[in-house]
Amino acid sequence: MLVCNVSLRPPRSAIAADIAEITVAVDALATGNVVFATLVDDPASVGDIVDAYLGEIMLEAASANAAVDGAISYSYGVGIDEAMTALDVLDGSIGMLATTTLDGTPSAGIVMSNGNLTAVHGTSNNNVGVDSTAYLSAGKFYFECKAEVNIQDNQSFGVKLLGKAYFEIQAGAYGAHLFIGSGTNVYSDGVNRSISFGAATVGDIYSMAVDLTARLAWFRKNGGNWNNSGTANPATGAGGVVLATAAGQYAPYVRFTSSLSSDHRYTVNFGQTSYAYAAPSGFTNWG
Repeated sequence: MLVCNVSLRPPRSAIAADIAEITVAVDALATGNVVFATLVDDPASVGDIVDAYLGEIMLEAASANAAVDGAISYSYGVGIDEAMTALDVLDGSIGMLATTTLDGTPSAGIVMSNGNLTAVHGTSNNNVGVDSTAYLSAGKFYFECKAEVNIQDNQSFGVKLLGKAYFEIQAGAYGAHLFIGSGTNVYSDGVNRSISFGAATVGDIYSMAVDLTARLAWFRKNGGNWNNSGTANPATGAGGVVLATAAGQYAPYVRFTSSLSSDHRYTVNFGQTSYAYAAPSGFTNWG
């Protein structure tokens, strides 16, 4: 009998082991759909494509050049604000023009025209005039007066205290004004300030800058030196004459003081049109 001796190996035990592998994820430089590297095995694979659009709207700050596309039928209630600079210009069409005029009910003997900006005196009435519609008590203001026709001594323009008659202006401490004529002189607070601009002629434009808060005034003729001085400057407050001792409400006015043989006419400009000469820094339209 043939006998075989067989020896069997015992069964091996299972070894639990994970195999780790170093990987590098490489970004795909693309727009639209982006390929994402992954370490996850099937059913996903490194070739899977994921739509990268997450539904977020990218916002961008608006600029002065931005435009809204009206073709997509959306209505936008937006405004673009920009800081104002010294070079910006105000558009007069948006209501920035002056509204102050001379009063529509002047003294007897004066006829108003040109939207109550021109006063015409053609009678023998003396010491008659017309005020602005706006009386003010504080602030810095600029306006102009043009001699249109026929110059005669002792006509005047300036600012006067509320409630004072025209015959009180010459000697009273009730404002500041120019006597326009053969020797146009500055009077203020009832005092002749010994400031002369020489003989007036038709077409002359007289400017007035008045600081009601500090109660100081400046005049000039045809864009010349303020108060006929090379150092006077409304913008810095230098060289102003005393407007009046008393505080109160003041308004621009035009006054005629002599018997006339023919029409005399003055036109004021409170900013309804461009000034003939630039207003000093810090001064604005009357009213």
